[in-house]
Amino acid sequence: MKKILTAILILTIFTGITGCHKKDTGRDKRSYERESSGTTEEPEEDPEEITLSNATSVYQLTDLMTERSNEVLFSELEDDNDYLFYFDILPNQEFFKVDVNGEKYLIFWYEYTSYDYKGVSIRMIDKNPVGDTINYNIYVNTEPYQSMGCFPNIKDFRMILKLEKDFPNIVVNGKSFTEYDGGKIYIGGKYGMADKDLNILVPLIYDNIFDYSFYREDLEYLPTYYRVYDAETGNGLLDEDLNLVLSTSYYNIHYVNPDRFIAMIEDKDNWHNNRIVLIDSNENIIKEIPGFLQDDSTSHFYCMDGHLEIFIPDDGLGSVGVLDEDLNYIIEPIYRYIYFDDSVYLVTDSSGKTAKFDTNGNQLTDFR
Repeated sequence: MKKILTAILILTIFTGITGCHKKDTGRDKRSYERESSGTTEEPEEDPEEITLSNATSVYQLTDLMTERSNEVLFSELEDDNDYLFYFDILPNQEFFKVDVNGEKYLIFWYEYTSYDYKGVSIRMIDKNPVGDTINYNIYVNTEPYQSMGCFPNIKDFRMILKLEKDFPNIVVNGKSFTEYDGGKIYIGGKYGMADKDLNILVPLIYDNIFDYSFYREDLEYLPTYYRVYDAETGNGLLDEDLNLVLSTSYYNIHYVNPDRFIAMIEDKDNWHNNRIVLIDSNENIIKEIPGFLQDDSTSHFYCMDGHLEIFIPDDGLGSVGVLDEDLNYIIEPIYRYIYFDDSVYLVTDSSGKTAKFDTNGNQLTDFR
């Protein structure tokens, strides 16, 4: 399961291509907003004893899953309350299939985007089955609305649509959707991870979970890790099998190899006392130096592969330098700015003058 990182996916009156009109009022034909509640199966334990931290199944927590209950719902399922919780954990372009009294229904998010309009309600759905694929075209009632800045207006619609046949391939407005296969879940204000059957694999105890490859996407050899975050203690790492590799005691973790990591230990009372540590997979400290460690994504932008930017706070703007993966200084942290430009470092001092350094830390030009 290699996705975190954190929703989306048919009304039939005629065969072939179907145009389905639904009004915004009435129960049988509707597109409306409503609260979600209920559960699809009985909890295995006394509900009063089940907490976020000890729940073993998403089904035990469905009463808490109303995070997105105000999004407009378009449903072909008459009694749908017990199925609305799925929307809280469903990513875009993924779907659930559920059986209700011998009939199959598709649950997904439809995302409408436009720079000049905003979505209001679902107007019509066309279906076109081709072999093992069902193609849906969803049409939306809109209102004029100019987007702000570079981003379009986005409106998510909750969709529960009846499947006349169990098509393995689902395409919505030209986009292929995939069946939910597990991943990050957010319930009751906490994050965990679940498998495709909604068994909880990582307890709901974290304030966020991230796909660590986002920070080291430049490395083809990087193993699968998940960065877990606890607001009180810090960041840690889970491996591909969701075992805790590093406890949530650190900030801006940098991967060196499976048994070596560089991380920062924060002093919340005085950030001048932050420590950068080289640790093994048992969290033994091999070496440490003072300073603020930039995260992997920042260091990748400013430094060559295998180097990290270090920041030393002071009463002014602070100073920066460059470290290798053994916490040796390549460039002492006494400069105002450092940028990596192709094969050299452009280093700016406190007076605003710039010189070139090679990747071994040798100064190549005078500051000018």
